[in-house]
Amino acid sequence: MNEKNIKEIRDLKKNKKKIVLCHGVFDFLHIGHITYFEQAKKYGDILVVSVTDDRYVNKGPLRPIFKINDRLNFLKKIKIVDYVLKSEYETAELIIEKIKPNVYCKGPDYKNKEILDKNLKKEIKTLKKNKGKFITVSHEKYSSSEIISRSSLELSNKNLSKYLQKIRAKYTKLQIINELSKIRKIKSLVLGEIIIDKYNFADAVGRSGKDPMMVFRLKNEKSFLGGSGYIANLSSSLNDQTKHIFHVGENNSHLKFIKKKLSKKIRYEVLKKTNSPTITKTRYVDYYKNNKIIGFYDINEDPLSKIEELKYIKKISKHKNDVDLIILADYGHGEISNSTIKYLQKNYNKIYINTQLNSFNYGSHNLKKFSKVDTLCINEGELRFELRDKKNSVNYLVNKYKKNFKCKNLIVTQGKFGATLFTNDKKKFFCPAFDVNPIDTIGSGDTLFTVISLCLAARINPELSILFSSVAAGLSTQNMGNNFNLNISSLESELNRLY
Repeated sequence: MNEKNIKEIRDLKKNKKKIVLCHGVFDFLHIGHITYFEQAKKYGDILVVSVTDDRYVNKGPLRPIFKINDRLNFLKKIKIVDYVLKSEYETAELIIEKIKPNVYCKGPDYKNKEILDKNLKKEIKTLKKNKGKFITVSHEKYSSSEIISRSSLELSNKNLSKYLQKIRAKYTKLQIINELSKIRKIKSLVLGEIIIDKYNFADAVGRSGKDPMMVFRLKNEKSFLGGSGYIANLSSSLNDQTKHIFHVGENNSHLKFIKKKLSKKIRYEVLKKTNSPTITKTRYVDYYKNNKIIGFYDINEDPLSKIEELKYIKKISKHKNDVDLIILADYGHGEISNSTIKYLQKNYNKIYINTQLNSFNYGSHNLKKFSKVDTLCINEGELRFELRDKKNSVNYLVNKYKKNFKCKNLIVTQGKFGATLFTNDKKKFFCPAFDVNPIDTIGSGDTLFTVISLCLAARINPELSILFSSVAAGLSTQNMGNNFNLNISSLESELNRLY
């Protein structure tokens, strides 16, 4: 953010000049943007355009096409624009607070105030606090995202291009949207460890003068709700009813933070695990490149006590007849015991499980307790670890696994190589990855798992189920940490861009 420009803008306002602010990504400028600026300028004397920095662009894979300096320089060449500012924040709130515009102007997409996204609501709140007025202009709508999305994705990935051509030939856009809408009516119960993800962004200063180590300067910190909390929030944004049962630590529970971050739509119940903290995973991240440097985890991975386990099962049993599926995330940190799994397998038909191999459970991780579930979602590496097989194909491994375990659907994720859904009628549906240029892959697996669980429980076509969940997972990688919001409308929009 250019402080010199901000001071000039403030001085102009003091001199009775009327300030108009437009804000956006402006990744691919077109005639719609020019008309937008022209109409906005009519409401004041000075037109300020603020531009979202690369790290906060949430427009899907490979976005932004043009980096922040290119977008700023291009806008500066447009004569009607008086000032161009870089916005180093998720919303325009900070810019609004700094320059206090008389008018904040958005395009025709935002005319319907009932469907304003939560970021814009925050911006309008800050605007009103500073005595500004919100206005939308009217002009023919163009979408940079729709122009860019199809060409950029398909040019960068030939396999993805072929896949999308096949989907377009097989399903109409109306079929796609109708199938997706089935998710809304599903009622889910989310189980599994809740996790606090902390990101400490640090700037490398250099080597220590006295010790053989690198020295970093801490820039800022962010905390996100991860684990089953992230899954519950995601589920509640897509369906009508989500319930959530989880444990917090008796020590360092972070319960106030958790309650604040959980969606108000979720009906949740909290239990306590004795002699434990709430699981907290702290990662130090390079401020400029977003590379993770090191992680510190605060975890007690001991299993629940027998009394805690019985209390947990009793809470779960209350929902036997009022949910359509159980979404269970087993991160291997002691919450999901063999007894809990046996109870679920005996009493529930639709159990959707995601199990993860990680540094804490590497020596003890196994899939044997999941002998009879509706759907199991695992990474290729986890499947190979379970079967002690590094060489054979995924198809071979899946067939071998299914000989000993009853599983209606098995989903094998392969990171940047995509994901495959194997059904019990020996069909398989592959979808390439949409996270072509990821910012952070944390949470992408949970996103795919959550969306495909809801889709399959809603009896959505399995080929479209893996498509919907893969698109959602790709979108989630464009955010740092579990800072991802999704709803049916945004998923519909992304699918429309691909069609």
